[in-house]
Amino acid sequence: MLYCLDKTENLFTINVNTLAVTKILDLLNTSDTNNFGGLACSSTGDTYFSSNVRDKIIKVSYNGGGTPTESVIAGLHADPGHTDGDNTVAQFDAPRGVCVSSDDTKLWVADYNNHCIREIDLATNVTSTIAGSPGNSGYVDS
Repeated sequence: MLYCLDKTENLFTINVNTLAVTKILDLLNTSDTNNFGGLACSSTGDTYFSSNVRDKIIKVSYNGGGTPTESVIAGLHADPGHTDGDNTVAQFDAPRGVCVSSDDTKLWVADYNNHCIREIDLATNVTSTIAGSPGNSGYVDS
């Protein structure tokens, strides 16, 4: 199964065997999130999005094929910054790419304006910085 967003923030699945396209969710009309920067799917079908304007990370669960539910797992609504911690305090600044670990326990986020890679523990929704330094762009090999 392939998941994709169109430019009006509709979420679709594409069955790669049959090429059947199914609209799952209209995110623009179901939430206050917009301008998604990244999308990742877990092996259980949960979908994670970064909202680079609202500065948060969203999880959409499909509840065994039922009505999708949406929750914010990290980031404060439209309050950019850099703070590690649980989902009540963690801040991002224009999060972009997201990637879920193969065991569905971690989500990695490219925190664009902070120049950092952040890690979210999906069991606790605690965010930590694992690479980079807020406000300092560039790279150093170690």
